[in-house]
Amino acid sequence: MTRGRASIVAIVVVTLASAGAGCARGTPPAAPPTTASSPTPGPTPQRADAVSELNTSARASYRIARERALRSVGPIVVAEGNDLVLLRGAERASGVIRDGVYHDEKALAHLALALEALVGDVDGPLDAERLAALDALRRDARGALASFSARGYPTAANERAKTIVASFVRVVDAAIAARGVRHEEYVRAARAVGPLLLANADDAARAELDAIHALVTKWRASMTPDEWSRFHVVVMGAHMARDESLELQYFERLLGEPGEGRRIVFAENVFDEAKALDLLATHVLDARLGTSYFGDPARMHRDLLSDAAKAYLPTLLPLPLPAAPPPAAPR
Repeated sequence: MTRGRASIVAIVVVTLASAGAGCARGTPPAAPPTTASSPTPGPTPQRADAVSELNTSARASYRIARERALRSVGPIVVAEGNDLVLLRGAERASGVIRDGVYHDEKALAHLALALEALVGDVDGPLDAERLAALDALRRDARGALASFSARGYPTAANERAKTIVASFVRVVDAAIAARGVRHEEYVRAARAVGPLLLANADDAARAELDAIHALVTKWRASMTPDEWSRFHVVVMGAHMARDESLELQYFERLLGEPGEGRRIVFAENVFDEAKALDLLATHVLDARLGTSYFGDPARMHRDLLSDAAKAYLPTLLPLPLPAAPPPAAPR
């Protein structure tokens, strides 16, 4: 249960307990105050157990309702990395949306990732471990270029690949020869390669979008208007790819949605289909909860405490804390 839902349960419990205390008649007089030597009474075990049982019962009801909610939506499309999957009742269909071009060009981009990891934080000598890793990376890059060139990709893609690999090999050659790196020179070489990496990304994005659109168009043609109105999407992906995710952008435009939350869900760092569908069910049920209690279907898609925090924080922290002063010089 999210903190938002847990907070609602806690608020309800406290409210009911307060109402019961206020409405009770014939309440016995309060116990005399304890003396300094009297032990402070602890929480009543029965009350703690009752609250715990209420929470358990509420969560069980929520879990069952979430299962019902998932059955009420669909068809569902799940973007699962390389594949796009359609779940339509008992029917299951899928298609590949990331082909060899995507993965080969991603490997070239990962060459930049590796080089940054090895020398991006260095401006001076390199240790033996990094020098050995650079030598291995250079060998692998040359082998990958020969393999890439033999795959029959368009001339422009091949030329970009040659330029990318040659540029990185020059950086590695210089680093190994000097047993060190000048950071300014590394950044200059990296900036020259950046536009080529983005050109590869353009090719990969178009190829994936074309594959997604072909599958969705085929599946859409067999759906009834009612099915299309209940159509939902779950995109499984990594945290860093969430902002402006390719798949999110496609389905937001396709469905006319301003963002994720209503019919589109991004399952961050979830790579299991069952867990991704469970998250979709949570979104569907929480939209109902937000509508019923707050008149806002998106209210439970953010922290229930967020508005209160936003209002209280300026009082608690009128200004950001200044940076810690530097330690005093030893005398």
